[in-house]
Amino acid sequence: MPGRESTDKFFGAVSAAHEALLDSIKAGNERGYRVSKSLLEGVQKEQRQLLELSRRVSKSPRDVGGLYGSVVESLTATQGRALELTRQWLDEAADSRQEMRDSLRRLTEANRAAGQAAIEVARGSFGRAAGAVRQARAGGNSRKAETPQETRRAPRGGSKAQS
Repeated sequence: MPGRESTDKFFGAVSAAHEALLDSIKAGNERGYRVSKSLLEGVQKEQRQLLELSRRVSKSPRDVGGLYGSVVESLTATQGRALELTRQWLDEAADSRQEMRDSLRRLTEANRAAGQAAIEVARGSFGRAAGAVRQARAGGNSRKAETPQETRRAPRGGSKAQS
């Protein structure tokens, strides 16, 4: 039955559109988690490094050369982590753009399929309704032709009938 196939096609397309949206939301959530986790790990490393630098200063406060080297080492590591985090954000942004394109493509295809299926369902419904109307009209005309016609009497009233 073409109407059933079109209906199944319509709901399948609607389901595909919802899946595309859910996949997009899940991917964004995972991306946010990865960035947040990386940021949190960076903060933890910074705290550890700052504690280590403080420990070195407290152990030998007069060792200016060692202190200077430790500060430079700490700043270099901090800059490296900042660059790594920036790189990760840029990678995630590029992935996000690609995922958004894919999601939009999937949504567009699913909506197109849903629209085509809805048109098919509507055409089938209107076609069946038109066929039923034609059949009812044809059945009504054939019944009139089959039923015997009543004999017609001359209308009463008028001057000839009263005289």
